[in-house]
Amino acid sequence: MKPSFGQKTLSSAGMAVLAGLLVFSLVPPAEASLSLEQAIASVSTPKELAALMKKEFRFEEDQKLFREADHWQSPEEIWNLKAGDCEDYAVFARYVLRKHGIEAEIVSLYGAEGYAHTVVIFKDKDHFRVFNQHKLERFRTKSIKGVLGKLYPQWTWAAIAEPKAARGHIREIFFNNSPAKPSLPHQPFPL
Repeated sequence: MKPSFGQKTLSSAGMAVLAGLLVFSLVPPAEASLSLEQAIASVSTPKELAALMKKEFRFEEDQKLFREADHWQSPEEIWNLKAGDCEDYAVFARYVLRKHGIEAEIVSLYGAEGYAHTVVIFKDKDHFRVFNQHKLERFRTKSIKGVLGKLYPQWTWAAIAEPKAARGHIREIFFNNSPAKPSLPHQPFPL
């Protein structure tokens, strides 16, 4: 019997390919992606968190991802997109640290000529540790200002920030006590 208009028959090779595709689609991938909750449970130290972030995320500017200058992703968003900028890494790191009972702060620092960067700072025994994107750094200083001086000696002002509605909101501002006069950014940080 000839197929009617619009119907097609498969050759035996075509049937074999189709059967292979059906079998392949039923087999789960070798390494299925973890849920956010599973990812949080899979890390037990800041070092393991840094490794997870390095493996899972790639740095990508907000302009490319969202077509806007500044967008702070939620932990769920960056986990699903697997990409973000410094604020997104910071939001994710703080979220996971806090889930593990470690108090951490998101700190945005600013300098001359539009320099802006966001990190997570937390205290670990007698020193501060910093998540600078996926890198975990240690500083023996007595204050957050000391940490910022080691991260970027030319910083002029910084803010402890809270993510809210895809933006960073200032909770506390502090200035560098260096002889250079602090400068504020050209566009105000949302309050």
